[in-house]
Amino acid sequence: WLRLPPLLPAIALLPLASMAPIIIQGAIVFIDVHEFKVAFRSYPGEFLVMLATLIVSLALTVKEGLLAGFVCSVLKTLYEIANPNLALVGEIDGNFRDMRYFPEARQAPNAVVVRMDAQVHFANSG
Repeated sequence: WLRLPPLLPAIALLPLASMAPIIIQGAIVFIDVHEFKVAFRSYPGEFLVMLATLIVSLALTVKEGLLAGFVCSVLKTLYEIANPNLALVGEIDGNFRDMRYFPEARQAPNAVVVRMDAQVHFANSG
């Protein structure tokens, strides 16, 4: 840092385009490709939020990218809350199991048993 101040007048004369590789090289360190791969395989919705944040950040500014990521994340969360997984369950060995994964499970006679994989509140109770 002590050697930088004498160079500032020379740096000020450089065109902005010549500073771009330095800025890009510094920003590449923050993009973790492995996390994008994990999200793509495990959580496709999170991958889309990550991708939208990255694209908007590269196309506009970091501030707009963070705002886009926040908005996408909130919208994704609201969608997941409003549309929980509903499972038709049947009895097998004294336990109720999802009939999609346990087709041998028996439905209760004269009743339909449904399991909702979410907390019940105003957004998903309708």
